[in-house]
Amino acid sequence: MILNKEIALLSTVISINYYLLTPHPMDDISITQLATLWFVVLIFIQTGSGGGSAVNMAIESVSILLMYILPLTLFILIVLRLTDN
Repeated sequence: MILNKEIALLSTVISINYYLLTPHPMDDISITQLATLWFVVLIFIQTGSGGGSAVNMAIESVSILLMYILPLTLFILIVLRLTDN
């Protein structure tokens, strides 16, 4: 059961990272989606399983990186959208 949760989170993170890394117009990136992803990552970090497998460590490492990257990305997007208007 825990493995299904980790696989689902990993596939979500991979698909969102692919979406963020591929070239899109600035209007396609939704601030709400990024904020939701940030909260999902924070909840996963708080409730993550304590297993010591390589998959768990990889998912936790990506989650910790996203925990710091997403707020910065949100801030930059908000500033860019405010200055654009």
